[in-house]
Amino acid sequence: MNAPTNDSLPNDLSVSTAIKDVIIVVAASLVGLTFVGAGAGLHLSPIGMLIGVSVSFIILRPGPDVIREYGFRLPPSFRDGARTTIFALVGAFVIFNVIDRLIAPEFGEANVEVFDPIIGNPGLFILTLIASWVGAAVGEEAVSRGFVQTHLARAIGGARGRWVGNVIQALIFSSLHFYQGWAGVIHLFFFALFLGWVYWRSGRSLVPVILAHGLMNTLSFLNLYTQGGG
Repeated sequence: MNAPTNDSLPNDLSVSTAIKDVIIVVAASLVGLTFVGAGAGLHLSPIGMLIGVSVSFIILRPGPDVIREYGFRLPPSFRDGARTTIFALVGAFVIFNVIDRLIAPEFGEANVEVFDPIIGNPGLFILTLIASWVGAAVGEEAVSRGFVQTHLARAIGGARGRWVGNVIQALIFSSLHFYQGWAGVIHLFFFALFLGWVYWRSGRSLVPVILAHGLMNTLSFLNLYTQGGG
């Protein structure tokens, strides 16, 4: 994977303002997740992340340059994007398996019973996949990696800002999945930390991490769905 291009961020944002903005966007995301989860079921709740995405755009009042700075840019080339996506997908599988071996004796497996209704139910399976791609792959990446990580890195500056932003977005991302229990939170913290690193190393393009995230979820849901012989 190539070193990032166009990596500089304007250091024109105070830390206090960045923290306030992050709190507002995360709170909006929680409201969206809660609202959709209560009305349509927790398995479709990721759609609620779009509220957080909308609020982040209101805060940024983005023009073309700002949109690019916050991850809405294509990779340098199709080949580079495909290579980064494959790297992120394979790396995520390795991380999940390694972490699972390390924590399973103490914490067991992630609790994903909320998704059991899709087992053998093709209609709900398709709806869940759509919600996952729109709300989780696009929505969570835009909020966690695109907004939170980039916003904090912009305020703090330098390598320190990049790592602080990455760790904080991973903490927020994993905490939003607390319904999966401690095993799920731990898995997803390292998953988010890895995707945050890939996002930055790829030149801050959200495209590879969105694709890797969406494909990971699709494979997981497909595995769950087929348990019912559908």
